[in-house]
Amino acid sequence: MKRLAVLIFFLAGTSVYDYANSLRPAKLDDLFKEADLVGMVKVVAGESQNHSSTIYKAEMLQVFKGMVESRFIYFGPYQGSEIGGEYLVFMKRTGEKLQSLRNEGVPADSPVFNPEAPYYLVMYEGYGKMESGYECIFEDNKGTPCDDAIRLYPEQILLPKKLKTYPGDDVDTLHPMNPRWVHRSHMTDYLSDLCRKANPDQCRLKRPVKDRTIPVNTTIRGLVTYPDGAPAEAADVTATLQCEFYGMSYRSKTDADGRFQIRMRETRPGCDSFEFAAEKRDTFWLKTSDHLFVPVDETVNTTVKYDPPNDPEPVAIQLRRQGAKLEVQVRDGVTGKFIESHVDIRRIDLPGSSASIHSRTELDGAGVLFFVPEGTYEVHASGSISYSASWTGVRRKVSLKAGEISHLVLELTPRP
Repeated sequence: MKRLAVLIFFLAGTSVYDYANSLRPAKLDDLFKEADLVGMVKVVAGESQNHSSTIYKAEMLQVFKGMVESRFIYFGPYQGSEIGGEYLVFMKRTGEKLQSLRNEGVPADSPVFNPEAPYYLVMYEGYGKMESGYECIFEDNKGTPCDDAIRLYPEQILLPKKLKTYPGDDVDTLHPMNPRWVHRSHMTDYLSDLCRKANPDQCRLKRPVKDRTIPVNTTIRGLVTYPDGAPAEAADVTATLQCEFYGMSYRSKTDADGRFQIRMRETRPGCDSFEFAAEKRDTFWLKTSDHLFVPVDETVNTTVKYDPPNDPEPVAIQLRRQGAKLEVQVRDGVTGKFIESHVDIRRIDLPGSSASIHSRTELDGAGVLFFVPEGTYEVHASGSISYSASWTGVRRKVSLKAGEISHLVLELTPRP
């Protein structure tokens, strides 16, 4: 499942900063007014652990306020953003070079030090990040309760009444600290409206909108295969609509013959192509992406038509084996019982690499799964999630092979 997240960045020296310090909820509209840049980004590089000095490189996917001249921005410091994750960000622009990049091993001649590079600084991390994903929580969708969702906490962020959250406030079992979810499309539409009302010029694209636009209800069909040509059953397929302003994603799963079908429910001006990604994580067959430029001028009905020899599938994706899987469990070295624990995995066979992945195990013995490239890693287990006991951390080195499953059990010794 593709993981999404929302980061709400509070700005120092503003009313929003006061909200954070007093632990009062901040209004979404206030965050929008205070920020220089509001947009959806996809993190492509940076540290994935909780290091406050981390700088991230992110691709701009969608802009609700402010304009950027390049495809990528650099921002930070911020703690623990997931590489490959998508985030809604509220940020302040800075003309200063982010010197902490040197501490992260970024070369001095890196593009980030180009004076023209768009630097953004998180002045105050506020309430942290609120992760989101494809959730099945929306009771108003009859027959289709699942949708891309944004997770938030009502005691932190106040949404306007038109943005309904789920589960509703009338659910007795919900603790005030429990999260709520909102449709991602509803949130992005609301922010787009804020932009148009606040400053129409900022919402206008600097480049002309493309003339070609894929029509609503366009159906994309495709075939996912293994390198030997065999159909890949139950592969997850994501089609991201590429637009001049911003896109949206659709998901599907292949049938027994490796075929999938995706119907585009909505469109926007300049949306003229798709980017496809398919994966079977249980067997490590991955395809990072494939571009399909749809010949809209030749579209004669709601289904995209192609006219190559023998009329093959319009989208053909071939999976390739890439990566390894590591399962880590942690138990008490004295009693042998499984415990909750923080687990970090860091690659150590690449000079200068400091990136790591953080997760945690559960009390019921459920381990944590890591899907990573082939290589040598250091696995570190430490601490207790519940803080009811303290433990002496332990480290292990493990070599992982592409396509293989490795299992590691770490034992922590209780401190006196």
